[in-house]
Amino acid sequence: MRQDDRLSPETRRIVLALVFGAVLPLLDTSIVNVAVHSLGTVFDSPVALTQRVITGYGLASAVAIPLSGWATRRFGAARVWTVALAVFTIASILCASAWSIESLIGFRLAQGLAAGFSIPIMQTLMVTSAGKAQATRAMTAVGLPAVIAPTIALLIGGVLLDGIGWRSIFLINVPIGIVAILLAIRLLHRVPADRTVRLDATGCLLLTPGLLAAVYGLTTTGSTAAWVSIVLFAGGVLLIGGYALHAHRSSSPLIDVHLFARGSFTSSWSTLVIASIVFYGGLFLIPLHYQQNLAYTALAAGLLLAIQSVGAYCSRMLSNRLVVLWGTRTTAYLFIICTITGTLVFAIPVEQTTGWLIVQGIELLVRGGGIGALTVLTMSATYHQLTPDEVVHASTAGRLATQLGSALGVSVCTILIALTMTVRPETFAYLTVFTALMAITAARLPRGQVVRK
Repeated sequence: MRQDDRLSPETRRIVLALVFGAVLPLLDTSIVNVAVHSLGTVFDSPVALTQRVITGYGLASAVAIPLSGWATRRFGAARVWTVALAVFTIASILCASAWSIESLIGFRLAQGLAAGFSIPIMQTLMVTSAGKAQATRAMTAVGLPAVIAPTIALLIGGVLLDGIGWRSIFLINVPIGIVAILLAIRLLHRVPADRTVRLDATGCLLLTPGLLAAVYGLTTTGSTAAWVSIVLFAGGVLLIGGYALHAHRSSSPLIDVHLFARGSFTSSWSTLVIASIVFYGGLFLIPLHYQQNLAYTALAAGLLLAIQSVGAYCSRMLSNRLVVLWGTRTTAYLFIICTITGTLVFAIPVEQTTGWLIVQGIELLVRGGGIGALTVLTMSATYHQLTPDEVVHASTAGRLATQLGSALGVSVCTILIALTMTVRPETFAYLTVFTALMAITAARLPRGQVVRK
C-alpha cells in the first residue's frame, strides 16, 4: 500500500469509534429477516402482521432521518450519535423482553427511530472529520464491515435461532452497543453545538407524515384494500411535494432540495435507492427461495447467502483502484452488470442439481461484489463537488435513500411474490428487470473521481 493510501492515526481512531455503531443497526436488520418465520410461530401471528417487525423498523428510521441533520447542528454530531446508540441498545433489551407481536413491533419502532438518527450522523462525522484527502478511504473502511455485516447476520441469526432462541437475536446487540458507546465517548471530538439553529417545524409537519404515508402505502400493497394503499401513497407524495416547495424557499430546511438540481447528486441518490432495494430485497427473497422451495434450514440458507459477503469484500478492496483507472461512472456500470447477472441466474428454470447449486454460489459471489461496491460508489458520489455546509444535507439524504431501500426491499419482493403466486424463477426475473433500472439512473454519475470542495 502506498503511503498516501494509508489512513492517518487520527482518522483510524475515528473509524474505530464509528465502525461498531455503523454495523449495529445493519446487523440487527438482517438477523431479524431470518427470524420472521420463527417469530410468526412463537407469537402465532400471520406473515402479514409479522413482517411489520421489519417494515415498522424501516418506517421509523425513514421518519427520523430528516430530523438528524437538524439534530446534528443543534446538539453536535458526537453527542447525538452517542445518545442514538444508547437508545438503540436499550430498545434491543426491550425487544428481547417482548410478550406479544404487537409489543415487539412497538419496541422495533424505537430501534428504528434510533437507527434513523445514528447512520446519517456517522456519515457526517466521517466526511467532516477525516478531511478531503481521506474521506473516501475512511468511508470505505467503515463501509466494508457495514456491507458484509447484513449477509453475515443471516448466518448468525440462523445459529442463534436454532441454538438459543428468538430473544438472543436482540440481546446480541447489547454488548456491541456498549462497546460502540464507550468508543464514541473516548475517541470522538465534541464539536460545539449551534443553539441558534431552529427546527423547520413546517417542513417537519410536511415531510415526516409524507414519508410515513408514502412508504406505508407501498408496504401494505397486497395486504390491505388496494384503495387504501393508493390513497396513502398519493397523500404521501402530495405532502412530500409540498415539502419540496417549502424547502425551496426555506433558509434552514431539513433536507436541502437544491441538491437534487445537481445531475450527479440525483443520479447517485436514485441509484443508491434502487441498489438498496435490490440488496435488502435479496436478503429476504433468496433465503426464502432456499427454505421454501428446497427445504433448507435457516442456518443452511444463511451459509449459502454468506457467499455474498466474500464478493462484497473483494469488490470493496478493488473498487477504489478501478475508479482511479476508469472513473466512477464506468466502474459503476461494471458492478451493475455484476448485480444483474448475479440475480438473473435464479430466474432460469432448471432442475436444482449439485452443479447448478455451485453455479448459483458463484453468481452469489458476483452479486455480492456488484451490490457491495455500488453502495459505496453511489454513497460517495452523493458528495461530489459539495461544500462542507452541504455535506450534512447530503448525509441525511443518502441515509434516507438506504433506509427507504431497506423498508421497501421486503415490500417490493412481497409484491413480486404475489404476482407470481409464490417464489418462482419468474419472481427473480421481475427482480432482475427492477435491478436493471440502475443502468438508467446511473447515467449522470461523475465521469472521473469524486471531488470534494
